[in-house]
Amino acid sequence: QHQYATRCFCPPNFYGDRCQHQGERVAITLRLYPVSKQGIQSFFVSLISENNQGRQELYSYHQFSYVVENNCGKTFKFFLLYPTRPKNISLRYLIRIDAYDQRTLTYLASWRYPIPFLFLPVNPMVIAIRVPLKALSSRSLRCPLSCQHGQCLKYLNNGEFYCQCVSGWTGRRCEEAVNCADCA
Repeated sequence: QHQYATRCFCPPNFYGDRCQHQGERVAITLRLYPVSKQGIQSFFVSLISENNQGRQELYSYHQFSYVVENNCGKTFKFFLLYPTRPKNISLRYLIRIDAYDQRTLTYLASWRYPIPFLFLPVNPMVIAIRVPLKALSSRSLRCPLSCQHGQCLKYLNNGEFYCQCVSGWTGRRCEEAVNCADCA
């Protein structure tokens, strides 16, 4: 005699024995307005936390490519999950978007958006960005940061500066060597 049990397989944004509970997440609606009329661009959208000392931690991400000829002005919808339930509201959470030219693998730009209303289980964010043809030159910026192993750049949406580290380095000022023994 066989016994069968019914189980629910929940999508990542729900949990519980009947998928009856919502997972805490950021629901993103992203509209892209490319300057170029052709090409393929790659985007890396990440959910990051930041503590009072400026230490950042990446929790979830969504990566996609955008073919400009086929998708001019296309809207993308996706969600990013918080790592724990409930989320740690003593941290600042933000969305960071990085854009690259996929053909040349050239970095184009970054945007940074803080997540408001952390008490909500689902944080909806509607973002519209204009994607530049090429990256801003770091030489033309009067950057207040001293990046040890990288270059100082500016987020396109808010005027804040950040250090973009070269391969093998991380940290706020690109001062920490990446230990690849811990990499998968």
